Amino acid sequence: MPVFVIAKPLADGGARDIVLEAVTLDQWRGGYPQAIAELGGEIIGNAADGMGLSLLIARPGKWPEGSAGRALSGAGGADARSVEVGAHASRFDAASLRVD
Repeated sequence: MPVFVIAKPLADGGARDIVLEAVTLDQWRGGYPQAIAELGGEIIGNAADGMGLSLLIARPGKWPEGSAGRALSGAGGADARSVEVGAHASRFDAASLRVD
């Protein structure tokens, strides 16, 4: 399960390797994970809300803002709206830090 630390945004110098984007859509469609994976991202959370479906997407920071919403629209999503909600450095595997 992904774990995120919530903090006030940095004025400058924050890592933007991975950007978290919240996307709202009409409903779930099976092509969403593939559409996001093809662009190097992943859907890390989803929840139904009173307006439809909300997804939390981790995408490469090099994508332009709104790319996740456009990819999901291309996979059949209707009324996709997205907003950037955070960013972080690339993940790493702590096992690689182990000294034998």
